[in-house]
Amino acid sequence: MSKANIMTAQELVSMEKNPPALTCWLWNGKNRTLTNIKRGYEVDFEQMRTSAECLDWVFQIYAKTWADPKTISELLAAIRFYINPQSNLCSYGCECSCRTNRSK
Repeated sequence: MSKANIMTAQELVSMEKNPPALTCWLWNGKNRTLTNIKRGYEVDFEQMRTSAECLDWVFQIYAKTWADPKTISELLAAIRFYINPQSNLCSYGCECSCRTNRSK
């Protein structure tokens, strides 16, 4: 990332192909969960079948006293990579069921 914290086009493309670098979370592709390293709090990606369920998880974590901006940012990056909500949950603003099985 550049000094101004603005991502280049190359960095954005790279994000699409590579799992996000996580320091607050641990991804388990076998059971599709994301676990907060410090708290042991588990987010079950199998429970994100709709945009409402996905958003519910985001706000559950956001409401935690231990969820700092980095924790939220990494959660969103993981959701973006493993679920890809804009393509799989709410494409063109329309609700749809999850069609992805990206478990890397």
